[in-house]
Amino acid sequence: HFKITYQEYHNDTAMMDALDQGLADLAIFSDAIQFRAYKILHEWEPASQYFIVTKHKPLVLYELNQAMEALSTTDRFIHERLFRKYFSSNSMDYNIALTRSELSFAERQLPLKVLLAENQKPLAYREDGKDKGFIPAYLDLLTQKTGLQFKIIWCSDYHDMETRFRAGEGDLGGQFHDNYSPKMMQGLKKIRPYLTVSYGYIYHPAHTQIIKTVAVENS
Repeated sequence: HFKITYQEYHNDTAMMDALDQGLADLAIFSDAIQFRAYKILHEWEPASQYFIVTKHKPLVLYELNQAMEALSTTDRFIHERLFRKYFSSNSMDYNIALTRSELSFAERQLPLKVLLAENQKPLAYREDGKDKGFIPAYLDLLTQKTGLQFKIIWCSDYHDMETRFRAGEGDLGGQFHDNYSPKMMQGLKKIRPYLTVSYGYIYHPAHTQIIKTVAVENS
């Protein structure tokens, strides 16, 4: 039950000036995260950007897709590097804007129990009595930005972690993969992925003519 007045500006700088001068209450940007000195009130789902080709030239489409796939595989940080180059002009720190109910939940909630397999280096592992790896570092960052608290419960391996999670020992299972069938996901819910890893086969062309034996890591 409130009214909104829209005002158009020619560029981002003009919108920021209007915010700073109190002439506007909110501003809509194509990438809000670059304005780190300001509070992000709401974000929509990410909007993908595409090249397009005419449907009468399917070979061009195929070759372009293959080239982009090869580029992403050989240079997996290309998107992050280009993003930082063209969108991260403001290096100031930023805060995550939470609703009152979210803030209240973070303040009242007991630490969420997170089950992790301790042999999943570099995702999660124990070293010198300390929690290390990508996942513990990510959870620490969530605590810094949102106030949510987490307690890591270590399991001997992936199977142990999954078994104990399905038995209700934890609030979160930290290492579930994307290849679970709908049947295996019964009773489970996935949040957005925190990490995407590319897997593939490699071979030595000087020694491999016919593939007979495949080396698999045993961990």
